[in-house]
Amino acid sequence: MKIKEINIWNSNDPIIKEGKDFIPWMSVHKAENPNGKCVLVCPGGGYAGVCDSYEGEQFADFYNSFGVDACVLRYTTIETNHGKPVYPKPFVEATRAMRFIREYSQELGINCEKLGIQGFSAGAHLAGWVSTKFNDKLSHMDDLFHKVSARPDFAILCYGVLDLRLITPYGVTGVNLLGEGATDQEVDAYSNVENVTKDTPPTFLMHTQADQIVPVMNSVLYYKKMIENGVKGELHIFQPGPHGIGMGDREWIPEEEQKYLSFWSNNLKNWLLNMI
Repeated sequence: MKIKEINIWNSNDPIIKEGKDFIPWMSVHKAENPNGKCVLVCPGGGYAGVCDSYEGEQFADFYNSFGVDACVLRYTTIETNHGKPVYPKPFVEATRAMRFIREYSQELGINCEKLGIQGFSAGAHLAGWVSTKFNDKLSHMDDLFHKVSARPDFAILCYGVLDLRLITPYGVTGVNLLGEGATDQEVDAYSNVENVTKDTPPTFLMHTQADQIVPVMNSVLYYKKMIENGVKGELHIFQPGPHGIGMGDREWIPEEEQKYLSFWSNNLKNWLLNMI
């Protein structure tokens, strides 16, 4: 596996990973035997930080093992935004990354006949946002906006914050995104379940019933909207498992639950290879 780190605004510019001068960037993980599919991975972290190890690089290795290229995005969070709400930066950066990968796939050395997006927790909110509002223009920075589509060919949403209203008062993810004083209308507008349409890409959802941080109904309601709009996909709900299970092997998960939860990635692999 070869890994390249790039500035998503200009691959020739330097990368600044932290501090007030942070510039969003992504690592490109190339499979040895690519099959034409690529995933942009958006790790979680409540829009406060980015959990890019077990919700990023570990999944890139997983995808590469069966021929899928992967790019792990490091987007703006409270940590790199002077403690201020981050709207609309993560969306602008994720859609830019989608367009960048498509436009410069040869330069990046990846094969992306089909490009999808994956997110975890708040990263799943971001991935769901891109999946449902990919045509929104929230910045004039992206010179590729009118040239390349940001619509994912497929999406993977893992224990996602897909309805900000299900976490009262719209949870740390919503506060970090929109601020303490967000109106009900703003919270509604950025609850992804409200924005699913027939143009939303095929989507794989995974959640656990035992999740006490992000209620499983986030995924259930999103899937319900998919069915109502004729969007293909799958919903996998596992009974045990706390929030943030990653591949199911995290140290905070009881050993007996790890053995059970580790199978979920096989479901994902099967879906990607046979349904996408």
